[in-house]
Amino acid sequence: MADRSLYENAVDLEAHETQGHYDKWASSYDEDLDLNRYALPTRCADAAERFVPDRSGPVLDLGCGTGLVGSALRCRGYTTIDGRDHSAAMLAEAEATGAYSRLCESDLNSHPLDIADCAYNLVTAVGAIGGGHVHAVVVDEVVRILKTGSFFVICLNEPWWLEGSLSAMLSALEDTGVISLEMTERGIHMPSHDVMGWVVVGRKL
Repeated sequence: MADRSLYENAVDLEAHETQGHYDKWASSYDEDLDLNRYALPTRCADAAERFVPDRSGPVLDLGCGTGLVGSALRCRGYTTIDGRDHSAAMLAEAEATGAYSRLCESDLNSHPLDIADCAYNLVTAVGAIGGGHVHAVVVDEVVRILKTGSFFVICLNEPWWLEGSLSAMLSALEDTGVISLEMTERGIHMPSHDVMGWVVVGRKL
């Protein structure tokens, strides 16, 4: 059976540890999260369907991992999905899903990202922003690469949300008229660990 401690250890990582940790975890990641009834990829796809009914526009899945979110979006009819992650081993698993048009190994804490302004209709980041993973300031990059009027969907576990860095960043952007927050929803994240999670949807103004 896969090593479930890899999930438990992931929440306490420092940024410099994430690449090696996820390279090690890649082969058993989907099995572990399925065993623990990981809900955020489905919740992300539900939110995308609600706010971005046009399935033909380009989508970027930041911190795409093994492709759980890309696969969920592909099942909903989204046709052009790019993925970025810092772990080559996770990207190899994502490639095998067939859900992505393009995949790129990328340090998401190194800005600016090598992506053109206003390139995407939708940006997702599920389980990527928070803790010792991707820092909340990446939201500036998310806004830059979104087309005006387009949406982002960020999903994260409750401890990372309550830490406050992401919510503060989003509030500041909303207060200055850069984005509007369309949905902030608490719900299931990892039922087997009794952990709740948040789905946040914003629109670039």
